[in-house]
Amino acid sequence: MKKQTSKERKRDERKSKSAARPTRHARIMRGVVTPILGLLAVACIGLGIMNATYWKPSSQIAASAAVKGTQYIVTDPGVLPLVDNQVTVSADAGSSDGEVCLALGSNKDVIGWLARQPYVRVTGLNEWTTLATTKVSAQGSAADAGDDAVAFKDSDMWTSVTCGTGTVKAETKVASDSGTVAIIDLGKSSNATVRMNWVRQTLPDFAMPFYFAGGLLALLAVLAASLFAMPPHKRRKRVVSGSAAEKQAEEVAVSQAVAGSVASLKAAVSFKPKSKRRRHAAHRGKPGAGAPAKSEISQPKVVDPGSRNLVADQQNVQAMDQPGDSATSVITASELQTYFARLSQESDDDTKGSSNE
Repeated sequence: MKKQTSKERKRDERKSKSAARPTRHARIMRGVVTPILGLLAVACIGLGIMNATYWKPSSQIAASAAVKGTQYIVTDPGVLPLVDNQVTVSADAGSSDGEVCLALGSNKDVIGWLARQPYVRVTGLNEWTTLATTKVSAQGSAADAGDDAVAFKDSDMWTSVTCGTGTVKAETKVASDSGTVAIIDLGKSSNATVRMNWVRQTLPDFAMPFYFAGGLLALLAVLAASLFAMPPHKRRKRVVSGSAAEKQAEEVAVSQAVAGSVASLKAAVSFKPKSKRRRHAAHRGKPGAGAPAKSEISQPKVVDPGSRNLVADQQNVQAMDQPGDSATSVITASELQTYFARLSQESDDDTKGSSNE
């Protein structure tokens, strides 16, 4: 065996070191892409934890608004169940000793009560702690209240009424599609602070999207460090070898199926031609042919080669070679007479053979 020189050994060592050294693609995927994806995954998971603990939305929502220069305060339809169906409405007139009332009713009845009266509308939320308000001026001249006018708290237009001195508070449950509104009568006072408190039963989950994004980024980091860092020719070789094995298995299965189909077709179309000698023997085996049945079964039969009809065999071969329309050819009288003569001769020969036996 030829010894390797020092140069050859050094060359082989360099080749083995270069083969063991990771490629530039692998260094980029493992040294740059994987750390970035890992940091993003950690950041997303951290944001999810913060949203589930410190940044978790509060279940208590309290919003207020200061109202001046009006006697009536009305909420728009849909404001009461804006955050939750359970809501607490309160109005504080400050140091006023007058009576303050809060009533609930339909929007149509409230608008009818406020005809030709200025009022303030509560339209929603400016922020989570501030109510949005809009001032509405009177339409036409205000009607003078007579002695027989119905007091606010005694009107049958409201479904519920709550009154208090200087301040009023009512807790109610309103469906989102009911159309119920609240109306507050400040009486002699024209300045008040309106508050609404909700307790949310279900809180929005802002942490789950961050958890999902963090898990996806962590999976991508693992793939970038393992599968995506592999040289492309190795990945391609694995894919090609796997597809070749599947193709070979599929071809074997197809060839077996084709072979089985051909064998079944051959078995279906195969047939054996019946000889005329067997037909004549069957005629001789019928009862009344002249020979007893036991002797035919127990004794061997002697076949006379001279009794074979070679002319008929030749005619059968010629008939098979001819096209299909020759099968319907007309038999002449001479051919028919020759056939009967030959048949009687064969019968005589069979009878003589049986008597000799």
